[in-house]
Amino acid sequence: MSTRISEKSRLSLTRHAGFATVVLLLSTVAACGQRPAGEQARNTQSDAQSIDPAADDHIFCALDGAAGFTRDCTIDHDGDTITVRNPDGGFHRFVIAGDGSVSAADGAEAAQVTARTQGMSEVSIGGDRYRYRLPATP
Repeated sequence: MSTRISEKSRLSLTRHAGFATVVLLLSTVAACGQRPAGEQARNTQSDAQSIDPAADDHIFCALDGAAGFTRDCTIDHDGDTITVRNPDGGFHRFVIAGDGSVSAADGAEAAQVTARTQGMSEVSIGGDRYRYRLPATP
C-alpha cells in the first residue's frame, strides 16, 4: 500500500511539473510579442511625417483599413520586384516598372500608388497600405 501512495505522489508531482513547464513556455512566448512602453509611439507615423526606410528593412504600413501607420512591416528588394511582409505573416509582391508605376506581381488584386509625398510613395492593395521609398529601377 505504501508503494501505491508513493507512485500516486510521483505522478502528481510529474503532472504539476509538466503544467509549470507549459505555463513558463507560454509566458515566454507571450512576452516576445510585447513592446516596451515608449516603442509604439516611436514607431507610429502621422500622414504628414515620413522617414527614410533605407536604414533598415522596416516600413510603415496601415493594415486592414487602419487609419494610422505603424512601422511594423518589412520590405525586401529583388531587382524590380518588392516583397512587403506584414507582421502576421501575410505578404504582397509588387513589380516596379521603368516609369515608376507599381503593379501586383501575382495579379490577384490591383495595386495603386495613392500618394507620393516627400519622396515617399503610398501603395495600396486590398485593405492594406504601405509607405516607402520606391527603389530606382534599372
